[in-house]
Amino acid sequence: MALTQNQVDVNGIMYWLYIGKIFVNDKFLSCDMVMAFDMTSEEFSQVCLPESLALKTDINLSISKLRECLVVLEYNKEAKKRVYGVWMMMERGVSESFTKLYTINRPDGSIRNVLGFRMSREAMIELVNEDDFNQNPIVVYEPSSGNISNIGISGVGFSCFASSYVETLLLLDQ
Repeated sequence: MALTQNQVDVNGIMYWLYIGKIFVNDKFLSCDMVMAFDMTSEEFSQVCLPESLALKTDINLSISKLRECLVVLEYNKEAKKRVYGVWMMMERGVSESFTKLYTINRPDGSIRNVLGFRMSREAMIELVNEDDFNQNPIVVYEPSSGNISNIGISGVGFSCFASSYVETLLLLDQ
């Protein structure tokens, strides 16, 4: 049982993925959930995932954010290629509010990692370059068409990440 290093801040609430086990019908089952910490009230809470995500043993989960909403990414760890399901929490703390937005699927199975999302719901993805493992291209996946655009940036296996930011005109005194 452990909190993962994968965390995301959405509107002043920090979320972490929790991977653990629960005891049901005389046996232990893998159970994934999301823990939340509200930085204003300084309170912890639990975000229940839909059963289709929380109790499956053949998938891995990670979290991200899209348009100031929590996003859960699922992929089947037993599959030969990575196919990602993108789920978004529409209402904080309500497991029934998770909606599957779309599935990211590459016929050649070259997805290494989903890094994050643009405001337009496009996913930023690190692909596997079979010819040169030191040059994994970062691409943008457009969900409605399935088109992938190379943005001209490459990374070295799992070394890439994406993070959101907010521009400001606030000047800091030094």
